[in-house]
Amino acid sequence: MTNLQRMTAEILFLNPDDVAPGSATLIEHGFDVEVLDWVDDYGPTVFILATITTELGDEKFLDWVSKLARPLGGDVSVAGLAENMARHRAEAELEMKLNQAELIAHRARQRQHSV
Repeated sequence: MTNLQRMTAEILFLNPDDVAPGSATLIEHGFDVEVLDWVDDYGPTVFILATITTELGDEKFLDWVSKLARPLGGDVSVAGLAENMARHRAEAELEMKLNQAELIAHRARQRQHSV
């Protein structure tokens, strides 16, 4: 009996020009690909989620998706069961919102001090 499970990898591309060919290759291998609207303050990084149903476990899945993404300019930042990745994504989005709120508050304080 095969133990199929939904697995997801969060992949980042430092060069936005690598996203289309990287995504196309993942789609050719059966992945569902979602380009995220996350913003990296340090560069034009583009983040994607690649999800597939597989019988691979965490380590083998990470190795496989890394071997697909790396030659195309992608770097797998985290990978695992899709349900765990959904939690990770929610936490990351919350962290980004908190960071943005802190930045807005910091800028407001700077404006107050400059007046």
